[in-house]
Amino acid sequence: DVLAWHFEVGPDLEFLRALAEIRVGIELESAALAAVRHTPAQLHRMHEYVDGMAGARRTEDFARYDLNFHRTVAEASGNLFMASINGLVDMALASAFTISSPVADSAAHHLTVGNHRRVAEAIAASDPDGAREAMRIVINEGFDRAVGRMADATAATA
Repeated sequence: DVLAWHFEVGPDLEFLRALAEIRVGIELESAALAAVRHTPAQLHRMHEYVDGMAGARRTEDFARYDLNFHRTVAEASGNLFMASINGLVDMALASAFTISSPVADSAAHHLTVGNHRRVAEAIAASDPDGAREAMRIVINEGFDRAVGRMADATAATA
């Protein structure tokens, strides 16, 4: 209900910060567990989604691949609670990923894809600490970009 209300009025900085904080609390450990528990099929899907992000030219496509990547990491954690909690914030993530999509900026697009690729590589290398740190970078970079976009939009309407 709270998530639905936020989408009716539009996400704000407080909402994005709260989302980033819960993501840090969940997704860092999801990535670390995925580094130990992933299946070859899950790892293959992660790489496919990163490749999809790299080739995406529309915000909606990029956000879809991004969301599927994070869902797969949660699934690969092998912890049913991680996957279900991730499902709970899917709507919020879909909105945040649309706001923070780097498709229009080739340098940001390249950086974001590379950061996600590092998560997948750390998981493939069975490196929990590396996966945790790579996911932290992904979340922080996305948050910073979304905040910048919101500030730009506010300045444009002022």
